[in-house]
Amino acid sequence: MVNREPLHEIRPLEREPSVSLEARPYGPESTADEIAALREQVIMITDDIVYWREAPITTVFQIQVFGQKLDELMAQVDHAYLLADLSHTNRPKPEVLQAIREAIGRQTVIRHMAVYTEKNALLNIAAKFALSRVGFKSVSISKTKAEALLEIARVRQDT
Repeated sequence: MVNREPLHEIRPLEREPSVSLEARPYGPESTADEIAALREQVIMITDDIVYWREAPITTVFQIQVFGQKLDELMAQVDHAYLLADLSHTNRPKPEVLQAIREAIGRQTVIRHMAVYTEKNALLNIAAKFALSRVGFKSVSISKTKAEALLEIARVRQDT
Protein backbone atom coordinates (compact mmCIF):
# COMPACT_ATOMS: atom_id res chain seq x y z
CA MET A 1 0.00 0.00 0.00
CA VAL A 2 1.36 3.38 -0.98
CA ASN A 3 1.63 5.95 1.77
CA ARG A 4 -0.22 8.91 0.30
CA GLU A 5 1.14 11.78 2.31
CA PRO A 6 -1.38 14.63 2.35
CA LEU A 7 -0.34 17.11 -0.31
CA HIS A 8 -0.65 20.07 2.04
CA GLU A 9 2.03 18.48 4.24
CA ILE A 10 4.69 18.58 1.54
CA ARG A 11 7.09 21.12 2.96
CA PRO A 12 8.86 22.94 0.11
CA LEU A 13 12.10 23.57 1.98
CA GLU A 14 12.35 19.93 3.02
CA ARG A 15 11.09 18.37 -0.18
CA GLU A 16 12.81 20.25 -2.99
CA PRO A 17 16.23 19.53 -4.42
CA SER A 18 18.91 20.74 -2.01
CA VAL A 19 21.27 21.82 -4.80
CA SER A 20 20.62 24.73 -7.14
CA LEU A 21 21.99 24.75 -10.65
CA GLU A 22 23.91 27.60 -12.23
CA ALA A 23 22.20 29.39 -15.12
CA ARG A 24 24.44 27.87 -17.78
CA PRO A 25 24.27 24.93 -20.16
CA TYR A 26 25.45 21.55 -18.87
CA GLY A 27 26.98 19.14 -21.36
CA PRO A 28 29.10 15.99 -21.62
CA GLU A 29 32.09 17.92 -20.23
CA SER A 30 30.27 18.34 -16.89
CA THR A 31 32.18 17.20 -13.83
CA ALA A 32 31.00 14.35 -11.60
CA ASP A 33 29.85 16.94 -9.03
CA GLU A 34 27.84 18.80 -11.68
CA ILE A 35 26.21 15.56 -12.85
CA ALA A 36 25.36 14.75 -9.23
CA ALA A 37 23.79 18.22 -8.92
CA LEU A 38 21.76 17.58 -12.09
CA ARG A 39 20.56 14.23 -10.71
CA GLU A 40 19.48 15.96 -7.49
CA GLN A 41 16.88 17.93 -9.48
CA VAL A 42 14.74 14.80 -9.93
CA ILE A 43 13.62 13.40 -6.56
CA MET A 44 10.74 11.57 -4.90
CA ILE A 45 8.88 13.99 -2.62
CA THR A 46 6.30 11.43 -1.49
CA ASP A 47 5.91 7.71 -2.09
CA ASP A 48 4.19 8.41 -5.40
CA ILE A 49 5.17 11.92 -6.50
CA VAL A 50 8.41 12.64 -8.31
CA TYR A 51 9.57 16.25 -8.51
CA TRP A 52 11.43 17.42 -11.62
CA ARG A 53 12.96 20.89 -11.32
CA GLU A 54 14.02 21.94 -14.77
CA ALA A 55 17.42 23.55 -15.24
CA PRO A 56 17.65 27.29 -15.97
CA ILE A 57 19.16 26.53 -19.38
CA THR A 58 18.06 23.19 -20.79
CA THR A 59 20.31 20.97 -22.86
CA VAL A 60 19.92 17.52 -24.37
CA PHE A 61 22.66 16.24 -22.04
CA GLN A 62 20.91 17.61 -18.95
CA ILE A 63 17.60 16.07 -20.00
CA GLN A 64 19.34 12.72 -20.57
CA VAL A 65 20.76 12.86 -17.03
CA PHE A 66 17.31 13.75 -15.68
CA GLY A 67 15.80 10.90 -17.71
CA GLN A 68 18.26 8.36 -16.31
CA LYS A 69 17.40 9.44 -12.76
CA LEU A 70 13.69 9.30 -13.59
CA ASP A 71 14.15 5.76 -14.96
CA GLU A 72 15.77 4.71 -11.67
CA LEU A 73 12.99 6.20 -9.55
CA MET A 74 10.17 4.81 -11.70
CA ALA A 75 11.67 1.30 -11.55
CA GLN A 76 10.93 1.34 -7.81
CA VAL A 77 7.19 2.10 -8.00
CA ASP A 78 4.10 0.67 -9.68
CA HIS A 79 2.64 4.12 -10.35
CA ALA A 80 3.60 7.75 -9.84
CA TYR A 81 2.70 11.36 -10.55
CA LEU A 82 5.19 13.80 -12.03
CA LEU A 83 5.36 17.34 -10.63
CA ALA A 84 7.46 19.43 -13.03
CA ASP A 85 8.76 22.85 -12.00
CA LEU A 86 9.39 25.00 -15.08
CA SER A 87 9.51 28.26 -13.13
CA HIS A 88 13.18 29.02 -13.69
CA THR A 89 13.86 27.61 -17.13
CA ASN A 90 14.16 28.90 -20.64
CA ARG A 91 12.10 27.94 -23.67
CA PRO A 92 13.59 24.65 -24.89
CA LYS A 93 15.02 24.19 -28.36
CA PRO A 94 13.44 21.54 -30.61
CA GLU A 95 16.20 19.00 -29.88
CA VAL A 96 15.66 19.49 -26.15
CA LEU A 97 11.90 18.96 -26.57
CA GLN A 98 12.68 15.71 -28.35
CA ALA A 99 14.92 14.62 -25.47
CA ILE A 100 12.13 15.48 -23.02
CA ARG A 101 9.65 13.43 -25.07
CA GLU A 102 12.05 10.48 -24.93
CA ALA A 103 12.88 10.79 -21.22
CA ILE A 104 9.32 11.27 -20.00
CA GLY A 105 7.44 9.49 -22.76
CA ARG A 106 8.99 6.11 -21.95
CA GLN A 107 7.63 6.20 -18.39
CA THR A 108 4.69 3.83 -18.28
CA VAL A 109 3.99 4.16 -14.55
CA ILE A 110 3.33 7.92 -14.55
CA ARG A 111 -0.42 8.52 -14.26
CA HIS A 112 -0.35 12.31 -14.53
CA MET A 113 2.13 15.06 -15.28
CA ALA A 114 1.42 18.29 -13.39
CA VAL A 115 3.51 21.21 -14.58
CA TYR A 116 3.78 24.65 -13.05
CA THR A 117 5.48 27.71 -14.46
CA GLU A 118 4.91 30.67 -12.09
CA LYS A 119 4.38 32.55 -15.36
CA ASN A 120 1.49 34.29 -17.07
CA ALA A 121 -1.35 32.54 -18.88
CA LEU A 122 0.16 32.99 -22.35
CA LEU A 123 3.34 31.19 -21.31
CA ASN A 124 1.25 28.45 -19.74
CA ILE A 125 -0.55 27.98 -23.07
CA ALA A 126 2.81 27.74 -24.86
CA ALA A 127 3.98 25.15 -22.29
CA LYS A 128 0.80 23.13 -22.74
CA PHE A 129 1.29 23.12 -26.52
CA ALA A 130 4.90 21.97 -26.17
CA LEU A 131 4.05 19.28 -23.62
CA SER A 132 1.06 18.00 -25.58
CA ARG A 133 3.56 16.19 -27.75
CA VAL A 134 5.16 14.29 -24.84
CA GLY A 135 2.60 11.51 -25.15
CA PHE A 136 0.86 11.52 -21.77
CA LYS A 137 -2.90 11.39 -21.79
CA SER A 138 -3.08 13.23 -18.48
CA VAL A 139 -1.19 16.54 -18.32
CA SER A 140 -2.04 19.76 -16.52
CA ILE A 141 -0.37 23.17 -16.64
CA SER A 142 -0.72 25.43 -13.61
CA LYS A 143 0.66 28.76 -12.57
CA THR A 144 1.68 27.70 -9.05
CA LYS A 145 3.04 24.63 -7.30
CA ALA A 146 -0.03 24.57 -5.05
CA GLU A 147 -2.35 24.45 -8.09
CA ALA A 148 -0.26 21.68 -9.65
CA LEU A 149 -0.44 19.63 -6.44
CA LEU A 150 -4.22 20.09 -6.42
CA GLU A 151 -4.31 18.65 -9.95
CA ILE A 152 -2.39 15.61 -8.71
CA ALA A 153 -4.86 15.26 -5.83
CA ARG A 154 -7.75 15.40 -8.30
CA VAL A 155 -6.24 12.70 -10.49
CA ARG A 156 -5.43 10.55 -7.44
CA GLN A 157 -9.09 10.61 -6.43
CA ASP A 158 -10.15 9.49 -9.91
CA THR A 159 -7.79 6.49 -9.95
